[in-house]
This record gives sequence, C-alpha cells and structure tokens, in this order.
Amino acid sequence: MQLLLLLHAGVQLLDGGSMLSVRPLPPHWMPDLLMTLLATTTAVLCATWVAAGRVRSGVGTLVAVSLVSSLSAAHWMGLATAALHPFTLLLLPLLAGLAAGRAALWSVWFALVCLLALNRETTPLPWAAGYTLLTLGIDGVLRMHTVERTRQHHDAARLRQEVARCTQLRARLHRAEKLAVMGRLNRGIAHDFNHVLALLQGFCDQAQRRSMQLPPDEELDNALQGMNQAVQLGEHLSGALLRVSRLDDMRPERFDAGCALLQLRPLLEPLFINRSQLRPLHISSTASLHMDRSEFALMILNLVINARDALRPASADHVRIELDRHGDQVEISVRDSGRGMHALQRQRLFDPLYGGRTSGRGNGLGLMLVQERATAYGGTISVHSALGEGTDVRLRLPAA
Repeated sequence: MQLLLLLHAGVQLLDGGSMLSVRPLPPHWMPDLLMTLLATTTAVLCATWVAAGRVRSGVGTLVAVSLVSSLSAAHWMGLATAALHPFTLLLLPLLAGLAAGRAALWSVWFALVCLLALNRETTPLPWAAGYTLLTLGIDGVLRMHTVERTRQHHDAARLRQEVARCTQLRARLHRAEKLAVMGRLNRGIAHDFNHVLALLQGFCDQAQRRSMQLPPDEELDNALQGMNQAVQLGEHLSGALLRVSRLDDMRPERFDAGCALLQLRPLLEPLFINRSQLRPLHISSTASLHMDRSEFALMILNLVINARDALRPASADHVRIELDRHGDQVEISVRDSGRGMHALQRQRLFDPLYGGRTSGRGNGLGLMLVQERATAYGGTISVHSALGEGTDVRLRLPAA
C-alpha cells in the first residue's frame, strides 16, 4: 500500500512537471497545478503515515483531499483538464477498499459518480459505467480476500486451541509421570515401614507384658494403649500408601464419620507440642461415609499435619476440626488460625511435590494425596486462606 501511495505521488509529480514545461503557462491552469502539488504532498505525507502503521488515517486523508480537489477542478475546468489523473481515479477505490473494506469502496465509488455528474465537458454515463465495472471487480477481489482472511483467522484460532490442548496434555503427562514415580516410591517405603512397625509392635507387646508384673499405673497403661493404636494406624496408613494409585484395591465400608474422628483424636494430639492447640471436635450432625476407612484416616491426618505446620511458634494459634452435613454431602473442615497463604500458594497448593510452607516442613505430597483420594470417592476439597488470617480446608465427601 505504501508503494501505491508513492507511485501516486510520482504520477502527480509528472503531471505537474508536464504542465510547468508549457511556456507560457496558461492562467487557467494555475488552480490545476496547485491542486496537483497538493495531491503530491498529501500522497508523500500519507505514505509516511502508512509506514508508521496509521493505514486508515493515511488512506482516508488521501481520499478526502483527492476528492475535494477533484470536485473543485472538475467544476471549474471539466474532467479533461482536471487535476485528478485517471490513474488516481483507478487508485482511490482500490486504496479505500484495501484500507477500510467494502463500505469505504462503495462510498468512494458514489463520490466519483457524483464528481462525474458535475463534469461539464465529459459525458458522465460512459465514465460512470466504467467505474462501476472497476468497483465491482475490486469488490469481488475484496470478497475473496475477506474469505481467505477469515479462513486464516479460523486456522490460527484452531492452531491456538491445538497448542493449548497439547500444553494441557503435556502437563497431564508430566503429572502422571510424577505420580508413577511416587507410586513406586510409596511401595518401597511402605514395605520397609511395615518392618519398622512390626518391630514397634513387638516392643509394645513386650512392654505390656512387663507392665502386668508392675503395680497398676493408669498413665503407663494409657501410653501403651496409645502406642498400640498408633502402630495399628501406621499399618492402615502403610496399606493406604500401597493402594494410593490403585483404586481397585480399596476396601470401602460404611462407618460413622463423627465416631471415626473421635477415634482419631488420641492419635492426632501427640502431633502438637501443646495438645491444647488441637481444639475439641465440633460435630454438628451425624453423618455416615462409604469408603476405605484407612483412606479416610490418611486424609484427615494429612490435613491436620498441614494445619499444624501452619501454626506460628509461641502464639495462641490453634487447629479446629468440624463435621457437618449439607444435603447429600458430608463436610469436614480443618481450620487453623496460623500464618495463612498468599494467592500463589493457594493456586499451587495441590501440585505434586510443591512445598508451599514457609516452615520448610513437609514434602508437597499431603494435600495432593488428599485431593486424589477425595476425587476418587466423588468428593471435592477447597481452600480458603489469606495471609495472617489462617486457613480453612474443607473436604466434602458423598454421604452414605
């Protein structure tokens, strides 16, 4: 388009030069010469605008100046001696159509037809018919160009969708690879952990037999009972680790969620330096679940450990577990009054191996495992948190 404008300026300059070569210059040519110089200057200026990216402004200015000057010249002297060169008459609709579309093309055509109607020396009808045929040809080219451009836009949009889909698939593949690696690690860790638990169970049994030979001590008996329960929970959790990526090995059963939480509390209290940091359970209504009980214990344990790690040292922060039922959903809320999280931490909280805690504790797997288990049972997990205002993790599972 810039080349067309410069070509137009060259044609106008040649026109002006041919008029100046006539000696003496007829007085009635002076307006025509001035308009030719004006058209040349305008074309050069508009070419610079087009080069700067202002295409519509440049073409619009050129069309407006050319039509106004041609209207004056045609009214004064007729088309045969007017300032508007026939090349310009061909160029104006082409530029208008390319820069602003078919509406601008037909607007310029109408202006040219009106210009020809004002001409006093040339029969308007043949010229109007010629310009109409020219405009129809340009309009056909623009239609094909529009169709092609629309097709290219659709192809580009489809390509962007394909790129986005490939990116999502790549992210899913990366996540699946991480989960596969973690599955292999889980099996190895759980296998070795079972040996450790067996040793602990043996020492617990030995300590219980020894305690029977000693005077009754309620505190010692409670401690040994707690150790036995902890070992049993460890065995359940070890089994859950072995089944973390194998949904067909789950052993679902119907149980009361409130009772399960009450049974877990003695095992959760030793996780805290100060046991009062774990507030009493708040159970609003009875609710039953149908799922693997050890999976449920593993999910609650992960949520409580995550909440404990968010507590600030030497503070009055605490953790509270609440149970409520909403229709056919059972909601377990694990809420802490700790340091809270910013938006980036909340966004990446469930990413595998992402440790978002500032305390440096944890390995970035706990909440990811909870989300995986909740999804497997048709549930959801949501996080509500703000810096300095604590965190509320809400686990929703289908009621039995």
